[in-house]
Amino acid sequence: MDVSEDIALGDALVAYFRRNHLPVDGGYTRKSYTIRTWPVRLRLPNTASHVAAVKMHDLHHLLTGYRTDWCGEGEMAAWELASGTPRPFIAFALDFLAVAAMVFRAPRRLFVAFHKGTAAKNFYGRDYDTLLNFKIRDARSALKREHPGSVAVSVLKFGILLCAIALFYASALALALIAVAVAYIFFAHFAR
Repeated sequence: MDVSEDIALGDALVAYFRRNHLPVDGGYTRKSYTIRTWPVRLRLPNTASHVAAVKMHDLHHLLTGYRTDWCGEGEMAAWELASGTPRPFIAFALDFLAVAAMVFRAPRRLFVAFHKGTAAKNFYGRDYDTLLNFKIRDARSALKREHPGSVAVSVLKFGILLCAIALFYASALALALIAVAVAYIFFAHFAR
């Protein structure tokens, strides 16, 4: 994404929303938002903590250039997880789920984004309105760490993340099997 280094983040963000077919305010004032995953569509309340997280997430997209398609969201999530645990918890949870959703589709892209994230800080915990006045150049500079992590450390951390994702999938599978067993017992014995 070609963005002039001399424009303010706030102005660049308006252009970013327009390019990605999003509302002018990024949807921050909506009462709810929808997560679309085949075959499920989840409609969730747009809470204050979610809005705060998405504002920073959108700034990260703008500055890193990761797209807003599924792979780009997975990359952005991997970058955010590696750059420091996102706050509030909703940001961490959504990032974790985005990486889990893309881990089989684009593992190499996720690792590259994760490794880049180890060389960065993120804006979680910073004042959003102040950040909007930063020039793109200054904002990108604020994201850089003085001592980026090594590839070996990134591999180790990414491996730990993959272990957590494996546990997540195993737990989901176990719960699904329990649900199937309960449904079978109900329909085989009680729904005659």
